[in-house]
Amino acid sequence: MRTAEFEVGLRYVEQLAASQRVAIMCAELLFSQCHRRFIADALKQRGHTVLHIIDEKRIEEHKDRGIGDKTADKTLDEFLRVE
Repeated sequence: MRTAEFEVGLRYVEQLAASQRVAIMCAELLFSQCHRRFIADALKQRGHTVLHIIDEKRIEEHKDRGIGDKTADKTLDEFLRVE
């Protein structure tokens, strides 16, 4: 995930989070089955608290599974083709 675009997006999220709460959403229910897992891993590795809203009653703190480290030099498209 080490692309210029990913880094720019990550910095943007960090800038927003410095002054307000930030929610990243997509159509996929589970973060582990979409691009949010890469964002969550990267933010956690940078020392941020990342919470996943599972449903209206459950919130889970993100546990870095090291996905970012294993796929750092791959694009999202390359990673998804492998899985």
